[in-house]
Amino acid sequence: MMVSTYFVANLTDSPDIEQLYQLFHGFGAIQQFKLIHKKLYQRNWTYAFVKMPDDSLKPSLLRHFNGYEFQGRRLALSCIKPLVPLELTPESQQLIDRLGTHLRETEKTPLKYLEQIVIWCGADFANALLEETLQMEMSGGLLTLDRSRRRTPGGVFFYLAKPRIYWLVAEKIFPQLKAPESEKKANPVPREAYEAITRLRHSEQVLAAQLYEMQNTRNTAGMFSLTKQLADIKQKIAQLRRDYPDL
Repeated sequence: MMVSTYFVANLTDSPDIEQLYQLFHGFGAIQQFKLIHKKLYQRNWTYAFVKMPDDSLKPSLLRHFNGYEFQGRRLALSCIKPLVPLELTPESQQLIDRLGTHLRETEKTPLKYLEQIVIWCGADFANALLEETLQMEMSGGLLTLDRSRRRTPGGVFFYLAKPRIYWLVAEKIFPQLKAPESEKKANPVPREAYEAITRLRHSEQVLAAQLYEMQNTRNTAGMFSLTKQLADIKQKIAQLRRDYPDL
C-alpha cells in the first residue's frame, strides 16, 4: 500500500483537533496528523496535514470530506502526496465545461484555471466548491475587497478556492501567486519564536492525542487538567501569531 498525505483546508483558527482526528480515524489508521498555521494572501490560515498508510481510502475520503461541514465551515480536502494530476477524461472535461457554464466564464485564462483546479485538486474538490459558490450567489453573493461591486460567480469561486489549495499546488495553477524572493525574505521572524511555536504545537498535538485516547477509553481522570493545559497552549500560540504574523 502507498502512503497518502491529505491537505485539509478551510478550518477555523482554533479547530477541535480531537474531533477532526477522530473523523479521519473513522476511515482508517492515521500515520501522522499535523496542524499548521500559515500566512497567505494577507491573512492567517489554519491547515491540517493527515498522512494515512492506505491509499485505497483516497476516493472515499475525498468524496466525504469535500464540502463536509465542520465547526460551521465547509472543509476542502486534496491529496498532495503523491501529487498525481488527474487525467483529462471525457468525464473531467464535462465537469470543466459545467464549471465554466455555471460560473459564466468564457475567457481563456479563467477557463484554464478551472481546468487546472480539476486536474490538481480533483473532481470532488471542484464540485463541492461549485455548490458552495452557487449557494452564496443565491444568498446575495460576495462583494469585492473594496466593497465597490459584487463579484462575478467565477470571482466568488476563485476567491474561495485559492486559500483552500495547498500553496505549492496553487503556484502551479495560478503562476502569478509566486512571491518574489525579496518578498519571501522580508520581515524575518526570530529563531526563538520559531522554536517556541514548534514546541507549543508539538505539545498541542500530544495533549490532543491524549485527550482523544481518554475519550475512547472513557478514562476521565485528569481530563479537566489536560483540557486546561491545551487551552493555555492554544492561547500562547495565538499570542505568538499576533506578535509575528508570518509564523
